[in-house]
Amino acid sequence: MTRIILAILITVASSCTLFNGFRKQTFTEGDGNSFKILVPKGWSNVAVNREADGTFEKVYRYSNGTSFYVSNTDKPFTPNKIIDTARHIPLQSPTGGLIYKGVMPGLLYWREIQQNNFRFGYRNVPVELESRFDSAVNYSALMKEN
Repeated sequence: MTRIILAILITVASSCTLFNGFRKQTFTEGDGNSFKILVPKGWSNVAVNREADGTFEKVYRYSNGTSFYVSNTDKPFTPNKIIDTARHIPLQSPTGGLIYKGVMPGLLYWREIQQNNFRFGYRNVPVELESRFDSAVNYSALMKEN
């Protein structure tokens, strides 16, 4: 019996630390549907952009110039200006869609998952925060799929 209680306590304690350094937020699509996303803590402001063409984007900006974003659109994707598709070959995402990743000047990372009519990504991330932002992008794309 004590082993079962100990196992439960360890599970509860470890699940509390899994999301340490993150905050769960809600992304609401243009049609009103919403889903949870995981955003690394520390952002200084949030910008919400709605375009006339149906594009909806939420951008979390950090004081060091990093940004984390989720967007959706009703029109087909065209690679944005940061993705040079001649140099960056996409990988297939396990949740469907394409994964792009690269390094910007100053050893700052960027990454984007394009899945259905959604984009999940980040820009200007220093190497020491790369795994945290990767986890947030992966989680957010997975939550949209479920």
